[in-house]
Amino acid sequence: MINHNLWDTLKYISSLERIYIVMHRKADLDSAVSGYILYKIFTRFFRFSNCFLIAPDGLSEDTASFFSKGLMKKLKFVEDVDCSGKCALIFVDVGGEETLSGYRGLLDFNNMKMLIDHHVPIEKFHKKFNILFADPTSSSSLEIILREIYGYIDLEKFFSKRDFRLMIYTLIVETRFLHLSNWKTLELLSFLMKRLGDARLGDYYRRLFRTPSLSEKLAILKGFQRLRIFRYNDLLMGITNVSAFQNSVSSKLVSGGLDIVIVYSAKKECKVHIRLSDKVRKRTKLNAVKDIIKVLGNEFGGSGGGHAQLGNIVFSHRKCRLDIMSVVSEIINILEKKGYSFNEIT
Repeated sequence: MINHNLWDTLKYISSLERIYIVMHRKADLDSAVSGYILYKIFTRFFRFSNCFLIAPDGLSEDTASFFSKGLMKKLKFVEDVDCSGKCALIFVDVGGEETLSGYRGLLDFNNMKMLIDHHVPIEKFHKKFNILFADPTSSSSLEIILREIYGYIDLEKFFSKRDFRLMIYTLIVETRFLHLSNWKTLELLSFLMKRLGDARLGDYYRRLFRTPSLSEKLAILKGFQRLRIFRYNDLLMGITNVSAFQNSVSSKLVSGGLDIVIVYSAKKECKVHIRLSDKVRKRTKLNAVKDIIKVLGNEFGGSGGGHAQLGNIVFSHRKCRLDIMSVVSEIINILEKKGYSFNEIT
């Protein structure tokens, strides 16, 4: 029925009754722009009108700043899903069911469910989909989409300069300002930039660097204030606790010299966030998802996912009430079993 390439799959899906493109909660640029590009392919190229977008808990504050009010009005965002008849659900940049927030139930619908994603694969999660386009070697879900549709569609005809800029911003952010890019990513970025003339990368960098909000600043400072530091030879690990902005906190701590960062929260949601530095990833070959998140999921329940250097897992609030620190202690045990016996510096 469907050949094993994304373009033929999209073409087939456009013959169905309804299409829902599902982003992850508080969608970042990759999830939002990937969803938007797919939406535009269906509505403009295939001229399919019954295409809708679902953004659990909306777009992140940073992402929303890239989408003008005029553009948002043109997009069909919905909260309710009608999956009767021939319906397709396309999940973009969704690395695990916990990132769907109140829309986890969509995974139980007996319809065509497709996943386009670049996170480390979680077998239990992937089994919920009929069709997978998952490539953890790609820097972003958008990169997967663009590589697959290139050659089937005249990008300049169906996408505006604004669209090209959104794609460029996404690739820059998802490659950590090109740090994680390979020649394929750079080739794709070069193609997009060529369509916009003489703009330099610095022009995009200036737009992406922002001043953190007061709430984010306070979270980062609290993260440092509550920090416990552990050492194994020349490797340093930090454990801290904040209720929000875990990603920002871990990023600042790694930039400050830590090799492994564990940020946990037991308030708004019961969550453990793990980040590995380039140094520890290269030296130890540790994988945040395969070596830590999966083990925690099997041991304590909960659902998680992420990348080789960045993982998250969310537990039930019952687990929080029992003792979230038992989860953190298990991470230390996992590292010790792998030969890294960290001791706390007092």
